[in-house]
Amino acid sequence: MPIPAVPTLLLAIGGIWLIMGRWVSSSRWCDWSWIVAQLVVATAMLMEQHPPDSDSVGHLADEVWLVDSLASATQWYAWTLGLLLGIGFVSRRYYRDRSMERHAFLSIQMAGVMLIGASNDLIALALAAEVVQFASWALRKIDRLERQCADDDVRASQPDIDFSVWIGVTTSCCLWLGIALLANVTASTQFDQIRHLLSSVYIPNSGRVVIGSGSKLGLLAIGLITAGFGSRLGLFPWQIGFLENARDTSYWTAGCTILAGQLSGIVALSRLCGAVYVGYRDDISVLLLVLSGLTCVVSAALSGLGLMHGEGRLRRWVVSIPMLHSAWLTIGLLAANADAAAPEMGLAAVEGQPSSLAILFFAVAASQVGLAGLYLLLSYLSRETREVEFVDELLGLWRLHPLPAASLLVILASLIGQPPLWGFWSNWLIMVAGLNVRVSDGRENTMPHVGIIVVIAALTIATLMTAGVVIRFARTILLEQPISTIEPHGRRSALFMGSICAAVLLLVGLFPARFLVAVSTVRGIELKTTPDGPAGKHRGSATASLP
Repeated sequence: MPIPAVPTLLLAIGGIWLIMGRWVSSSRWCDWSWIVAQLVVATAMLMEQHPPDSDSVGHLADEVWLVDSLASATQWYAWTLGLLLGIGFVSRRYYRDRSMERHAFLSIQMAGVMLIGASNDLIALALAAEVVQFASWALRKIDRLERQCADDDVRASQPDIDFSVWIGVTTSCCLWLGIALLANVTASTQFDQIRHLLSSVYIPNSGRVVIGSGSKLGLLAIGLITAGFGSRLGLFPWQIGFLENARDTSYWTAGCTILAGQLSGIVALSRLCGAVYVGYRDDISVLLLVLSGLTCVVSAALSGLGLMHGEGRLRRWVVSIPMLHSAWLTIGLLAANADAAAPEMGLAAVEGQPSSLAILFFAVAASQVGLAGLYLLLSYLSRETREVEFVDELLGLWRLHPLPAASLLVILASLIGQPPLWGFWSNWLIMVAGLNVRVSDGRENTMPHVGIIVVIAALTIATLMTAGVVIRFARTILLEQPISTIEPHGRRSALFMGSICAAVLLLVGLFPARFLVAVSTVRGIELKTTPDGPAGKHRGSATASLP
C-alpha cells in the first residue's frame, strides 16, 4: 500500500517550496501560491474515499498505513493547524525574511503529523515523528539564523541553543530502542500483529499481564516508546524542551514547534492505546498518571514563580500554559487507554455518551485553536526589531488597540477553562472521562480511582494558579494606563487569524454539542478480544478499569 496521498502531496509542496525559496523574491506570489496549494490539499482530503467500516479494517493488518476515522481526523487537524499558522505568517515582510522556506517546513510538519495518524507500523510511526521533529528544528534554525544576521550577541548563546538538539536525540534514542525491544519480544512492528499477540499471550483469563522475562522486556519497550512520544507532548522529564522551543525564537516559530509536537504526541499515543497498550493497559495507565501529575507540578511552579516574584517575562508563562494543557490531555489519554482495552465499559457504553477518544480530540481541538491564537496575537504585537518580552509592554492595550486586546483576553479565558468558552467544555469533559475510570478489583465500585482524583485535584489547583496569571494580564490590558503609543509591527494576517481563533472559541463554547457530535466518529483500533470486566457492572452504567 503506498504512502497516503494527502501527506505525499504536502511533502511534495514542501520540497518545491524549498527548491524555489532562494530564487523567488516576490513575497506576494509566495503567500498566494502557498494558500492555493493548501486549498488543493483540502480538496484532495474531501475527495478521498470514506474510512472503511471497523469490520473491514482487518485486511490492512499486513500493511504499513491505515485508512480509518482516526487517520482522517488527524489529517483535518493537522491541515487546520497549519492553515492557521501559515496564513498568520503572510503579508508584511522583515529583513532577510525567508518566507518560502518557512512555509515549506510548515508543510513538511503537517505531512509528518498526518503520517503519524495513518501509521499501522511502529517503524513508520517513528519515521513520521522524526519528520515532524526535523521540520521543527529547521524552523527554529531559520529563526535563529535570521537573528544572528541582525544581532551578533546571538553567537554567544549558540552553545546553549544547541541543547534542544540533544533533547531531540535523547527522545529519538528512547523511541528507537523501545521499538527494537518490542520487535524482539513480538517478532513484529505492525500494530495488528502486536495487538493479537499481546491479547492472546500476555493477557490470560485473569485480565492481567503475566510478568515473565518477555513481558518485563515488553513493558520496558512500551515505556520507552511512550516516553519518546510523550516528549513531543511535553511530558516530564523533557519539559525543558518547551523552554528551548520558545527561547530565542519568534512566537510564530514557537507556536509551530510546540503545537506540532503536541498534536503528533497526542495522535501517536492515541494510536498506541488500541494497539500495543492492550497487554499493559494497567501499567501504562499508572505511567500516564505519574507523567500528568509531574507535568502539572512543573506548570504550576512556572506560573507560581512568576506570580510570587513579579516575573514580568511573557515567555515563561506562555510555556507554562501548553504544559498545563498537556497534563489535562494526558488524563484524556488515560481514559482513552482504559476504554480501548474494555470498550464495553467506557463512556460510549451508555447510550448518548461520546467515547473518551472523541472527548480527547474535542479537547485537543480546543487547546490547539486557543494556543495558536495566543501565539499569533503575540506575534502581531511585536515591535519593529523584537518580540514582546514583558507583560508591561501590554499596558493599556485595550485603549490603544481594542481588537487584539479583546481577542487576547477571550483566548486566555478559554485556555484556563472560563465558561462559556470552548476551553471550559473541553476541561469539563476530560474530567468526566477521567472520573469514569474505576478500579478493577472485583468489587462493586462507585468511586473513581484515587489516583485520578488526586491528579485532577492537582490540575484544578494548577489551573487556578494559571488563572491568576490571566487576571494579571487582564488588569494590565484593561485597567492600566498605556505608557507607550508604539504601533504593533507584526503581520496583520496574524491579527486576523488570531481574532478568528477567538471567535471560534466563543462560538463552539456556545454550541459545544455540534462539534462534539462531529468528532464522535473518531475511532482507534478496536480490540476483537477483550478481558472480562470487573464485577459490579450494572446496566446503564459505564466504567473503565485501572489496577
